[in-house]
Amino acid sequence: MFRISLGLCPYLKTARDRVRVIYPCGLTEGACYSICPKTGVDVRAMDLAVFGRKREDQARG
Repeated sequence: MFRISLGLCPYLKTARDRVRVIYPCGLTEGACYSICPKTGVDVRAMDLAVFGRKREDQARG
């Protein structure tokens, strides 16, 4: 998915197996934002959406 999202993003490009930021991106929503490898993940919201409750341990994986 990482390479697919890079192909869709006009702000990130690959060069010699490295990701380069061509232009800074200020988007905070949209289809590209949802698959962007540069965005963070709200773990609490994800746990609530997936499991319906707050995480009880800190193990991830």
